[in-house]
Amino acid sequence: MLNRNQRGFTLLEILTAIFFVSLAITAILVLTQQMIVWAKLSSLRLTAIYLVQEGIEIVRNIRDTNWLKGNDWDENLNEGSFQADYKSQILSPYNGSPLLFDGNFYNYSSGNPTPFKREIIIEKPSDYQIKVKVIVRWEKRGKHQFETEEILYKWVQ
Repeated sequence: MLNRNQRGFTLLEILTAIFFVSLAITAILVLTQQMIVWAKLSSLRLTAIYLVQEGIEIVRNIRDTNWLKGNDWDENLNEGSFQADYKSQILSPYNGSPLLFDGNFYNYSSGNPTPFKREIIIEKPSDYQIKVKVIVRWEKRGKHQFETEEILYKWVQ
């Protein structure tokens, strides 16, 4: 026999509590999944930023090496669209090849394919300037790109 003075939960109260706990757990799981996706996209964007800066540094290194060797400051720095990796002293024509990662460095000769493609565009607005534009593109949950440009100048000798 049911005593009306007994305290306890009714079936409706239990079902309501289970619903809200399930809703909270689902929200936490969805939020966690989104945080993982955002962290991965942030990681890819950070890598792209470093690859863009490396592209500028490759061209700057070629210019500086020319100067140190006594060559024309803009030797091997013609106008056009190129690709190069950190070991390059000569720019190759851009063909849309993805960068490879060998565990330490991004390059075009060895390693596992990455989603990144780096294009180095060189223009010469004057005899004393080189405009370098570097674009890194990748596809992961949509198409993305990061780009920057810099003007390098002829050093006075």
